[in-house]
Amino acid sequence: MRALAILLLVVALGCETARMDRVGAAPPPTEEKAVSLFPSDAAILPDDAINKILDAKVRLPQHLRLALIHIEHRSAGRFWGWGPYWTAIGPSAQQEVAAAVIGVLRTSPRIENADNLPTFLLPEKATVGHLREAAARFQADAVFVYRTDCQGYERTRFFQADQAKAFCSAEAALLDVRSGLVPFTTRSLDDFTVTQEPGDASFLETVRKAELKAFVAALEDDAKALVRYLGK
Repeated sequence: MRALAILLLVVALGCETARMDRVGAAPPPTEEKAVSLFPSDAAILPDDAINKILDAKVRLPQHLRLALIHIEHRSAGRFWGWGPYWTAIGPSAQQEVAAAVIGVLRTSPRIENADNLPTFLLPEKATVGHLREAAARFQADAVFVYRTDCQGYERTRFFQADQAKAFCSAEAALLDVRSGLVPFTTRSLDDFTVTQEPGDASFLETVRKAELKAFVAALEDDAKALVRYLGK
């Protein structure tokens, strides 16, 4: 009888252990995705789309084909009433900017090619969708988008030529053409002082020289930051 009692006790303990193992092995509850507290936001981007975007991982190719686009420029000249707040950059200045930025970007072993995105592929007001479409036609993996903003002042000097000083910021971002995500952003600030020369057509030309030097330096800083990012 004692042997039978011991056997029954062992069987009972085994069943209880198996039951506890099954309970312990139960799968954890499914994690619910966050839902916006503002239902009207869904008219712009549904919650499911936002969750999908936030969960996505950017996978840039090991060797990038990069397109560059300078989308906006605010000129220091507006402080003296010369021209509108938004101004275009002259062709020679555009070439100098492109050469400086591309020269820095090509120092990265991951950048296979870097060149300006043809502006005729874009409408007057470019959106992210337009940039992606134009870059795809250009067969670029990513777009290095940047804009510049310059402020300045005049330094009047007695018995010496006047000077113009420009403070320029350059804001840049890397747009992944395949996913539409922006994995990298940066912003730099530089200043440059230029003395008016007898050959300058007007003081506006002196201002332009200071502005160009300042925002080219800022854009070079942005390009160096991208090279460091790609090297991680």
